[in-house]
Amino acid sequence: APAFRIGSSATTGSLSGFQVQRLDGSTAQIRAYLGTEARVVIPEQIDGRTIVAIAPGAFEGREDITGVTLPRTVRVIGERAFAGCTALTEVVRKGKIETIEAHAFEGCTALERIDLGRIETIGDYAFAGCDQLRSAAVSLAPRTIRAIGSHAFDGCARLTRLEVGDLLREIGEDAFAGCDALVVDICPDNFAVIRYCQAHGIRINRSAAR
Repeated sequence: APAFRIGSSATTGSLSGFQVQRLDGSTAQIRAYLGTEARVVIPEQIDGRTIVAIAPGAFEGREDITGVTLPRTVRVIGERAFAGCTALTEVVRKGKIETIEAHAFEGCTALERIDLGRIETIGDYAFAGCDQLRSAAVSLAPRTIRAIGSHAFDGCARLTRLEVGDLLREIGEDAFAGCDALVVDICPDNFAVIRYCQAHGIRINRSAAR
């Protein structure tokens, strides 16, 4: 489990209804959002601590939130962090997110756009049921993505394009189930992923940049 889950008990931050959990003397994670803004901008620091993660379930079920901006300091989005946020249409990141844990955005049925940037790991069911997610919404930096979990994009029927590179070696069961329009841009020598796509009937484009 990520180290971000350890720390002292949650304390309420001083900015706009964010509840934070201290991780150590200088870092914290967002534990919950108690505010009322529809478009949430998460600050880099609260009470002098740098925000490095969104805790599991932090925004789960918040049907009133339409947009989230993540600071450049956030590295991990925890399990079910935004699950069931049915009005969420866009997530904007300013830095490098390394890990999106299982079910993080599951059931975000209005989500159209998310920039994953140089992400390394996408967990099981991370975007399952995000049936409005489109081609420009997901761009996986070729040299960073290493693992895509089972059912990660299950039911993303409007997703038409993903770009992956030569570091990707692990794709879970039914990661792209129901993604009938999907084309995967891939490095021509990533034979493991090519075989996976061929075995699961996923169209590929072997001219992806390395």
